[in-house]
Amino acid sequence: MSCQIERGSSRNELIAILLCSVIIVGTTLAPGVAGSGEAFDHIVVILMENHGVDSVYNCGTDCSYMTSLADNYSLALHYTAIDHPSEPNYLALFSGTTNGGGNAGSSNSSPDCSPSSSCTGGSTPNLVDRLEAKGLTWSAYAADLGPPIQSSNQCTGTNPYPSFNTVRHFPFFYFTDITSSSERCGHTHHSTEGPSTDSPCTSDCDPELVAEVNGPSPANFIWLTPNDCNNMHGTSSCPKSVATGNAYLAALVPQILASTTFTATRAALFVVFDEGGSSYPSDYVYAVWAGSAARNGLKSTSSYNHYSFLKTLETVWGLQSLESTDANAASMTEFLNGSSTPSSPSGLVIPMPLILLSGAAGIAMIGGGLIYAMRRRARRRGSAR
Repeated sequence: MSCQIERGSSRNELIAILLCSVIIVGTTLAPGVAGSGEAFDHIVVILMENHGVDSVYNCGTDCSYMTSLADNYSLALHYTAIDHPSEPNYLALFSGTTNGGGNAGSSNSSPDCSPSSSCTGGSTPNLVDRLEAKGLTWSAYAADLGPPIQSSNQCTGTNPYPSFNTVRHFPFFYFTDITSSSERCGHTHHSTEGPSTDSPCTSDCDPELVAEVNGPSPANFIWLTPNDCNNMHGTSSCPKSVATGNAYLAALVPQILASTTFTATRAALFVVFDEGGSSYPSDYVYAVWAGSAARNGLKSTSSYNHYSFLKTLETVWGLQSLESTDANAASMTEFLNGSSTPSSPSGLVIPMPLILLSGAAGIAMIGGGLIYAMRRRARRRGSAR
C-alpha cells in the first residue's frame, strides 16, 4: 500500500498525512471476517494418544521428527488435557463438554464407552453444527472406519450408533444429529494406514486425506484419527511406542505440508495428544501448530487446554461458542500469522497509537511514526527559510 503526498501548505500536508494514515491503518487491520478466516481458511487436525509433552519432545531419536516440527513451527508448552481416560478429552475438543452434553464420555478413569443409547451426546450442539452454520465444509477421517477393516455398523444415516475399533477416539459418532443424517455421514471417511487395525505406517499413510488436501475442493476443517498403533496408544500386537508414532508423523506430515492446500492457501496443521500421564490442570501434552498459517520458532508457556482449540476456531472463523468452557477459554491465536497482536473489543488490531484531535488549529494526529515524520518536515521547512 502506498500513498503520495504533494507539497503544499502545512495544513494541507497535515490533512493529507491524516488521510493516508487512516487508509494505511485500515488496510493493515486483522480482518476478523466470519467465515473467511482471520488467520487460516483450512485446518487439518491430527489426534495422537497418551503421552505428555516431555515424552515426545526433545527425547532423542525416538521423537526426532516431532521435535523438529515443534522447533520449526509453534509449540504450546503448557497445553493441558482435561480429564482421563481418552473419551472425555475428545468430546471436550468437539463439544466443549466431557460428556457430549448427554451421557457419553467418562471421567476419573472410568472405562470409555462406545456409542449407544446409554452413551451418546444426542443432538447436543457440536463443532459440526457451528461449522455448517457458517457455511464452512468439513471432513473427518479415521483409520479402521470402513472396509476392509470395518465392514459393518457403518454411518449411513439410518444407524444412530455406528462404531468401529477406535470409535472412542472419534467424537463425531457420539452425536445423533450427525449419525442420523446420511449427508453428514458422507463427510466421515475411512483412511488407510495398513491391512489391519494395528498396522504401523511409514509410507503412503492416509492417502485419502492426502488426496483431499491436494484436490480442487478441500474442506475447511479436516480431522484425522489414526489407528492405535500409529497414534502411540498401542495394541497387543503393536506395543505403545514413541518411535512408531514419530515415524508415522514423519511419513504423513510432510505430505500434508507440501500439499496444494498448504502451499497455495492459508492453512494450519494442529497436532495434539488427547492426554498425558499427569492430571488437569497440569497434564501438559504436545500441541503444535504448523503450516503456512503458523508462526515459526515460537514456544509459549501461556496456559491452554482442549477448550482453547475450540476457542481458536471460534475466533478465527467467527463461530458461536458451544459452552461456557470454550467461550471462556484462551484462544491460541498467538501461534498464528496475522493474529498475534492483541485485539480491541471490535476485533480490530491497532498497529500504533492513534488519537485524532480537532479544534481551531484544524486536525492533528498523534501517533509515534507520524509525529516523528511531521517534526522532521517542520524542521526541513524551517531550515529552508
